[in-house]
Amino acid sequence: MSQELQQYFLQSVTINDNKVPRDWIFTAVYVEKASLKAPLLKLEIHDITGTIIDDWKAKYGASLVAEMGDPQGNAGTFKTTFFVTSAMLAGDVVTVIAVSEDVRRFKIPSPRTNLHTNKTPDAIFKVYAGDQQIAGSAMKRAVTYHLNAGEKPSKMFAEMARDKGALCWTCRGQFNFYTLADLIKQQPSFTYEGNNPQAEYTLSKMRLIQQDHAVTATNQYRFVGYSMTDGYIECGDSSLPVRYISDSDMETLRNMQLSLVPKLDIEVAGNPEIKPGMVIEILVYRYDQENRLDESLPRKMIVKNVAHFEDRVGYTTRIILGVPNSEA
Repeated sequence: MSQELQQYFLQSVTINDNKVPRDWIFTAVYVEKASLKAPLLKLEIHDITGTIIDDWKAKYGASLVAEMGDPQGNAGTFKTTFFVTSAMLAGDVVTVIAVSEDVRRFKIPSPRTNLHTNKTPDAIFKVYAGDQQIAGSAMKRAVTYHLNAGEKPSKMFAEMARDKGALCWTCRGQFNFYTLADLIKQQPSFTYEGNNPQAEYTLSKMRLIQQDHAVTATNQYRFVGYSMTDGYIECGDSSLPVRYISDSDMETLRNMQLSLVPKLDIEVAGNPEIKPGMVIEILVYRYDQENRLDESLPRKMIVKNVAHFEDRVGYTTRIILGVPNSEA
C-alpha cells in the first residue's frame, strides 16, 4: 500500500501540479460550513529548502488539489481544488491557506445582469454550479430572481435560501440547497453518546452554545407584504417591529423568520464522513444513580459547521450542531 493511503484524513496534496511529500505536512485543518463561506483548508508544511514558495510558486492565486477522506471507509476519498489565498513563511514552516474553487466562483461579481424570470430554483443553480452535482429539496414552483452586474451569485443564493427557509452550501463536489424542514426530518447518520463507555461513538468534549438571541436577532421582525388581491399580509408577533418586503406570499413571510440556531459544540474522534447538513443524534447521560438520559438537549441536530484537524499525533473532528429556531 502506498504512503498516501495510510493517512488519517489528508491523503495527498499538489500545488501547481507539484506533489507535496506527505511527510512535509505536519498539520492540516479542513473546514466545511452549511453556508457559502467554506470549504477552507489550512496546511502547515516543513520546507527547509524553500521549494514550495521559490520553486513551486505557492502564493495568492496558486492552484492546490487535495485528496481527503478515508480510502478504506464507507464514503471513500474525495478531491477538492482550492484557490490559494496566502502562503506565509516563518522559519522553515510555510502556512498555506486556501478556499475551494467551487465557492470562490460564487464570490466573483457578475460582469453582466442576469434575469432569472419564472424559473425553478434548480434551473437557476445550473447556470452557476459548473461541474458540481446539484442536490436539494424538491421545489417545482417557479421563482424570479435577478442578479445585477457587479453583484455576487452568493448574494442571490443567500436571498433564495432566506425566502425558502433553507440552507445553501457547497462541499465535496456537490451544490446543496435544502430546507430546514427537510434536513431535520432525516434519519440520524451517527449516534454520539456522552458518559457511556459502551457507546460505539463517544463524545470527547462537549460545550453548550447559549447564543440563541444573537442568531435570531436579524429575524425578529413582523414581516409585511402587499398583495393585489388580499391587501396587506403579515407574519410574526405583533409586538415586533415591522419590516416591509416586496414578496406577498405568506409562505415566504414565514420562512424569513427561520434560522439554524447552534446548540452544541462537540469534539469527537476523527470521522471523515461527517459533513454539513447531516443529522446526528446526541445522547448524554447524567451522573446520577439511575444514569438517566439528559432530556434538556435536542436529540436530533443538524451539522452546521465541521472542522477536521489532523497532525502527526492524531485526527479529531469538531462539530457545531444546531436546530431550526422553530424547534429550539
